[in-house]
Order: sequence, then C-alpha cells, then structure tokens
Amino acid sequence: MRYITPDDRNQLQANIVCLDDLIEDNNMVRVIDFFVDNLDLVFHGFTKSKPKRKGRKPYNPKDMLKLYLYGYLNKIDSSRKLEAESKRNIEVKWLLGNLTPDFKTIADFRKDNRDKLKEVFKEFTFILKNAKLLDFELTAIDGSLFSAVNHNAKNYSKSKLKKLMDKLDKQIDSYLNSLSSMDNTEFNRKIDLSEKLSKLKEEQRKYQFLLERMKETGESQISLTDPDSKMMHKPKSKTDVSYNVQTAVDSKHKLISEFEVTNDCNDAKQLSNISGKVMETHNLDSLRVVADSGYFSGEELAKSQEMNVETFVPEKKNDRSDRKGIFSSRHFKYDKENDVYICPLGKELPYSSTDKKYGSRVYGNTGVCRGCENLVNCASKSSSCRRIYRSQYADIVEKQKIINKKNRDIIESRKMIVEHPFGTIKSAMGIDRFLTKGLESVNGEFSIIALAFNFKRAFNILGFNGLMEAIQSYYSAQKQDKSLIISFFLKIMHFFRFLEKIKASKVILKILPMKAELNFSHRLFAGLRGQYVFHPTQNFF
Repeated sequence: MRYITPDDRNQLQANIVCLDDLIEDNNMVRVIDFFVDNLDLVFHGFTKSKPKRKGRKPYNPKDMLKLYLYGYLNKIDSSRKLEAESKRNIEVKWLLGNLTPDFKTIADFRKDNRDKLKEVFKEFTFILKNAKLLDFELTAIDGSLFSAVNHNAKNYSKSKLKKLMDKLDKQIDSYLNSLSSMDNTEFNRKIDLSEKLSKLKEEQRKYQFLLERMKETGESQISLTDPDSKMMHKPKSKTDVSYNVQTAVDSKHKLISEFEVTNDCNDAKQLSNISGKVMETHNLDSLRVVADSGYFSGEELAKSQEMNVETFVPEKKNDRSDRKGIFSSRHFKYDKENDVYICPLGKELPYSSTDKKYGSRVYGNTGVCRGCENLVNCASKSSSCRRIYRSQYADIVEKQKIINKKNRDIIESRKMIVEHPFGTIKSAMGIDRFLTKGLESVNGEFSIIALAFNFKRAFNILGFNGLMEAIQSYYSAQKQDKSLIISFFLKIMHFFRFLEKIKASKVILKILPMKAELNFSHRLFAGLRGQYVFHPTQNFF
C-alpha cells in the first residue's frame, strides 16, 4: 500500500548529531536553562549549593530546579514521572545534560528546599516587574481550594467521631449479647466474635483518643495523613480535605505577584495578610486591591486602611436575618446624630448595651417593639424585640459601601483578572491537588506551580527573544549593583587599614586636636556614603 515508509529499526545509521542540534533555537527549555543558570542558589540557601570537598558528588540543585520547572510546565509533577522523562525526553536530556537522577533524589530536592523555592518565585516576579509586566495599578486577590494528600475518610470532626462511637457502641453491645447467649458447644464461634470485639474496642479507644486530643488543642477537626489539611466546602455543595491557596494577581497581564497557601476554611481573614505580603515583597507604599464578598470584614478593612491599601470589596449579599426570613439589618438606617437605628416602620431603636465578646454596640429594647404588628417578620420567635449589633468597624464598612457604589466597574473586572491564573493552573496545567504534606511543603510546591504559570504567561506575552532579554536585563543590573556594593566595602576596608596605621603612631593620637577630630569624623561618614575616597598617601586631617 502507498504510505510514507518509516526507517528500518535494524538499519545502522552514521548520523552524528549533538543534543543541541535537536532543540529548536526558540524552544522554551533554553529560557528555563538561561534563567536558572543566572540564579544565585547559594545566596538563597539551597541545600547542596555548596558541595563538600569529600564524599560522593551531589547533583547540582540548579539541574533539579530546571527539571521541576520543566515538569510543571508540561503537566509532569510526580518525581517518578520526572525520572522517566529524564531517560526518554530529548528536551529533558538537553536540559540536564543526559543526567538521570532517581525519583528519590528528585523528591528530596523539593522536600529539602521547600522554603527556598518561594525566593525563586519572588526573583522571577522582580524580573517581570523590571520588564514592566507588573505595574500594581490594581491587584485582585482570590482563593481556590487544592486537594490535599489526605482521604476524606481519614479526616475527623467532633460530630463525625461521636457518630462513629455511637455506631461502635451498638456493635459492641450486639456482640456482647451474642456472646452471653451462646453455650459451650459454640466454642469456635465464640473465639471469632471475641476477636471482632477486641478490634472494635481498639477502634473505640482510637476515636476516644482523637476526641480528647481535639478537646486539648481546641481544634474542630483532625486529619491523620496530613495533619495541616482540613475539610473544606467546595462549589456545588461538595466537601474535600484541602488547602486554601490565596493569590494576588496583577491586573496588567494577569500575572501572580504574591501567594500563600493556608488551611483557613474561608477567606475572611486574608485581605490584609495577602495585601501586606505584596507590599512587603515589592516594596510598595500603597496598593489598590479588589476582592470578592468572601473577604468582606470590618476588621480586615480597618487593617488594610492602616496599611494604606485602597479596597474594593462588595458586601455579602445574605446574612443570618435573610436566611431566617426576617428583616435584614440593611433595612435599618443608623442616625449618627442621635445614636439610634430607625426600623422600617420609622421607630427608633436606642442603644441598650455593649457585647462583651466582640465589642459591638447593641441597639433595641422591648418597650419599642411591644405590640408591633411586624415583630414576627422582624425578630426571631424566641426574642421579644429586635436587636441590631453595630460593630466597632461600622463606619469603615459604610465608607466601603459608598466606595463600592462609585466603582462598580472595578468590582466587575475582578473575575477577569484573578480567575485567569487558577483556570490555567487547574485546566491547562492539570494541577488541582498537592503531592506533598504539611503547610510548609505545599507552600514550596505551589512556589514551583506559580513560577511555572508566570513563566508560561511571560513567554506567551514577550516571546522567546523578549523573555531572554528581560532576564538578561535584570541580571545585568544586578551585577552592576553587586560591583558597587563590593567597591563600597573595599573603600571601608581601605579606610580601616589606614586607621590602623594612625593608631600605630601614638604621637599622632596624643596631639590630635579637637578640630582635627571633627574633620576626621566628617570624612569618615562622607566615606561611608561613598562621597570620599580614602587613600593611604592622602593627608586625612
């Protein structure tokens, strides 16, 4: 039949090629290689970045980092799969120079350098900032759940443990009744039931131990495989043992500027935390942040305001009153001059007390609501009047509502900014769960994930040449800064050597006048500022 004919596998070939000839000139692996080679892993504190003089030679941590970055860019995140790729993938062979590390070595690199990987992510964001791909005009913050290495069956809450213990109690009682009703002729069956009974009692002791541990620690749930992970609610009423990944995404090109993996079950306490991390990492004096209603919290808004963060966070649509089918607190207007709340019927609810636990001011009393026809639609069945709780952050919340009304377009743009990275990571890159255990480890793992996303996004925006130039430009500037620092320290060393010569001459020290001493101090500080160059032949005084 007429098909394109393949080469004979047994035919000897005399084609002599090098690995570099097999890789295209504009292949992304060349950018990965160039970026990692420019990193100072000794400065970042990577393990084995300073190899020992004796003993077996280790793999260069730069090679391991190249392998991981390539892997996450190509949907290969398992250490065993990366080992396989190093033996068959031409691009990986080129990247590692034909090295074939085993899966344990690959996995150990990620485990041993989990806290250092975040620094590599940050350094790449500095490259993006230097290339003007990040402008921090508007930053969107959002969280997404990534599954943990912990099966749902290995996660226990207090209610789940009590149900399991009740079930065990019934089973144990059933076995005990069966044992007591048996006679001596059923000896073999007695032994079988006794063994089952001992296993149930052992399981009961295990559950009792977990309950006691939860009481001691005050935790609401326990995960056995990965203790840091927690059961969290996902969309469509699903629950899964997960981690909550918080990201800050820059609006210009939808690049991740900062992140943190947490085990908080919601986003309520993350607004000021993530905003602060962005400002600290990128040395910003102010920041404009947009987030969804899950971040709406008076306390968080107040903290953000103190940090000079301008927030655009919509109010939560439903509160407890809406769920109970009664008038929401939104229907009550606050009169600041008289310090009262006006109910929907126009009645005034005066201040009555202060909540000791939360510090909120409580408004309303029985006298105002007595005999009201709408009391059924206003207060719960067990309450004789409607009470409104005014938070200490109420003024800040009301200001935020005004800001939101004026900036609807910014709030609506949030989804287009922040959903882009999570969509790409979960769908295009195929990463929706962690392979490591513990908060520190999953933060290290997400450092590679976020770096891979930013790398891929920057490559698509700038192209091969553009990204290579951006990396080259950043590190050229870094080298210039390093040379200036070295020259500064050389000046200081030169000065101290000269100072030793002065100390050696006791005569000079004895006759040193006050005027010369002042002149000496002035020139010392001028030298430290780089305004004066010390020279041993100079008349310093």
